[in-house]
Amino acid sequence: MLRKLTAGMFAAALVFLVLGCSGDKSSGKKEDGKKGGANGGEPTWERITGTVKHDGKPVPIGTISFIPEKGNPFTVEFEDGKYAIPVPAGKFSVTVDTITAKQGIGNLEERIKKGPPKPPPGAPAPPADLEDMLKKRLEKLKKMVDVPAVYADAKTSGLSLTVEPGTKEFNIALKKP
Repeated sequence: MLRKLTAGMFAAALVFLVLGCSGDKSSGKKEDGKKGGANGGEPTWERITGTVKHDGKPVPIGTISFIPEKGNPFTVEFEDGKYAIPVPAGKFSVTVDTITAKQGIGNLEERIKKGPPKPPPGAPAPPADLEDMLKKRLEKLKKMVDVPAVYADAKTSGLSLTVEPGTKEFNIALKKP
């Protein structure tokens, strides 16, 4: 009998721990009524999409980072100038980096020459079209638009975004500094 009572109390405590007992926080607001987000509290998330262009042309490949005032950045790779990323509500500095992607050209060329790696025993084989995918990526890297390094640093990019509920699109038009 004591075992059943102990097990029941443990199960109830586990349910409260998992579900919480401080109310509904799905609205993205803290209990004091203030909005949460990248700068504190529980976030309201938005899926941000957009394009990255340099001198009016889509940037073939690179990364875009949304850097909150507090916490870790949210980074995604983009291709053909298009990106999509979920971020919490809040204020962000934004960076665009193509230098890091371009530095991978040598490694990618070497990987294509060697062919796909042999998987360890029991591991799945690489996709059949892996070599084609790598060659397409290499083509994009070779056509890379050199975005000035100023845009890769949050202190010098001059790019920022305030994400509020309903924010869905952020297009970036980069110019030569």
